[in-house]
Amino acid sequence: YEASLDLDSEHGEALTNVAAATEWFSADVADPATADQARAYNRALTDGTVGVLDHEDAYTTLVNLPKVLFEKTAVNVTTGEDPATLATPGDTVRYTLRVENVGAVALDDFSVVDDLDRLNALPAFASGTLTVVTVPAGADTSFTNASGGTKGTGLLDVRGLNLGVGESLQVYFEVVLAPVIANGSFVTNQSQLFNLGLLVADSDDPNVNGTADPDVIGDEDPTQILIESAPYFDVDKISTYIDGDPNVLMAGETLRYTITVQNIGTDHATDAVIRDQIPPNTAYVAGSTTLNGVVVPDGAGGLSPLAGDMAINSPADSSPGYMSADVTASPSNVAVIEFDVDVNPDLLDGTVLSNQAFVSAIGGGVVDQPSDDPRTPVVDDPTRDVVGNLPLVFAEKSAALEQDYNSPGVVDPGDVLRYTIRVYNNGAVDATNVVLMDGVPVNTTYVADTVTLNGEPVWQPDGGVFPLENGIPVSSSDLTPPIPDIGEGTLSRDGVAVVQFDLRVDDGVATGTLITNQALVTSEELPNQLTDGDGDPATGPEPTVVVVGPTQQLAITKQVAVVGGGAALAGATLEYTVRVRNVGVLPALDVKVTDDLDFPVADQLTFVDQSATLNGEPDGVVIDGALLTVEYGDLEPGAALIVRFQAVLNSNLPIGTPVTNRAVTYWNTTLQAYAEVTIDVGGIVCVGILNGSVW
Repeated sequence: YEASLDLDSEHGEALTNVAAATEWFSADVADPATADQARAYNRALTDGTVGVLDHEDAYTTLVNLPKVLFEKTAVNVTTGEDPATLATPGDTVRYTLRVENVGAVALDDFSVVDDLDRLNALPAFASGTLTVVTVPAGADTSFTNASGGTKGTGLLDVRGLNLGVGESLQVYFEVVLAPVIANGSFVTNQSQLFNLGLLVADSDDPNVNGTADPDVIGDEDPTQILIESAPYFDVDKISTYIDGDPNVLMAGETLRYTITVQNIGTDHATDAVIRDQIPPNTAYVAGSTTLNGVVVPDGAGGLSPLAGDMAINSPADSSPGYMSADVTASPSNVAVIEFDVDVNPDLLDGTVLSNQAFVSAIGGGVVDQPSDDPRTPVVDDPTRDVVGNLPLVFAEKSAALEQDYNSPGVVDPGDVLRYTIRVYNNGAVDATNVVLMDGVPVNTTYVADTVTLNGEPVWQPDGGVFPLENGIPVSSSDLTPPIPDIGEGTLSRDGVAVVQFDLRVDDGVATGTLITNQALVTSEELPNQLTDGDGDPATGPEPTVVVVGPTQQLAITKQVAVVGGGAALAGATLEYTVRVRNVGVLPALDVKVTDDLDFPVADQLTFVDQSATLNGEPDGVVIDGALLTVEYGDLEPGAALIVRFQAVLNSNLPIGTPVTNRAVTYWNTTLQAYAEVTIDVGGIVCVGILNGSVW
């Protein structure tokens, strides 16, 4: 017969087994002829009387268990962190298994097994990505299955391993984390060592509570990696014209907006909302808002439900606010929102209608993810439509270090800046006689013969005289050269022209100096267009600003919209949005934002209670009478903060009263910048009203 050691048997423990014959007979008791003559002998089982030749005996053996030090560590291959403590879904993790024989006997023909997701409630590894990197010579990996294991995400099975006393070996394997894992959760993994079909040891991570003692059962720590993940939304917004010519929008027609929202992040969103104010010069069509084809009831007073935060969800899950993360293009994971607006019937041709939606999921750290018009190359741009059969021109201007001679990544005197101006036409027809004009900003010098159009040198040699001073015609890159003559520049429909040139920062320019520059685009069909420095058409044309030296610098913009659309009538609710962005190369310290509704004129505006938020959260905003204050703290380079609030126009304000609101940002105790917007009571945001005649 056979017996197996208990799992808690210890090395060196004595195992004594006693056996005895406790009854026998002198004759066969089953045979009638001898049964009455048979004598019975009965004995008791005692300690086996080792050494005595009798009815019993005992045999003692010592437990001779293999003793191993079985360690497991992880490296985040994607980020290089070693040992890995943090990871993002989709990262590649390399695990190292180290086995050392610290016992008194050889360990032969053992195996290491890792059912990757055995300890995880939900799959944390991407199926099919398990790769064996290194195993000892002669090891058998044929039982490893990249799609095996408890959850089909991978099973490591390395057999035929041998270790003499004092020897060690290592096994390396890599696996990719699943594309979606909950933020703040742990990916837990622990390997196992088997010998003769029995579990000998679990792996231990020495970076967690130190190295496990091979003589102590149960002190082995799994390898754990903390997950950092978040939802991220792809928000697209297009417009269609449902009256008349589908390619031309005319005054009085109906405009339909279609917004698609997909969570392409690394974690599910449970509180996703969308907001979208009705654009100026339009009126919301009552009852026209739908979510995934289902009508969404209008708000109080017939307002669009998008005027506030409207919960969204994809068809895959009807729970309000739930947007599962999915990088595929599955329609079931895309929320579709539609609504209609009527264009004011008295609009002049050339009026631009601009509209942008914003998606937030505060629990997932998403604040005001803007919609993007996928029909344009501009990233995260509002959906813009021009009334009439006209071009629609937008020009963005940026600057980057082309020759960095001094402090790396910092603009210093003597460095060379390369300016790039992209001029887009997203209208229905070509723009003709397109000319770009620009000047050399103070504290810089033009670098001769550096002007290019669509990558080709133009107007060279120029003798160091900046060609854009007097204007140059520009044509889109889809048109064939030669270089256009003055007055012959053409931007084709959906075309783009790219102009570049270099400027050298003058010697001796002081740290903190702002190099400010803005170009001008003229055309036959449209009014003059200023270039935009932040690449966002929604905030209006802004100059391109470069900060000299390692210093702190903030930029602030402010927008206003009428909640529900239409004119800013007395008693109407306005929504203000203030964005503060760090455009310097150093953190801006002690950032503060204030907004005084009583400046410059008191009693024109009143805060809407509970409407103020900082990055989507009410925390951090203090309202004291007519003064809003945000004590933000430090703002990192490239980072931004968003303050949003609503205010009601005084119901007694007469038509035509200008209402100005200014937001101010402070940093580093004394530095400040401000932005303000002004509207006239009874007027429409972004529209000027002329009373009189003009020639």
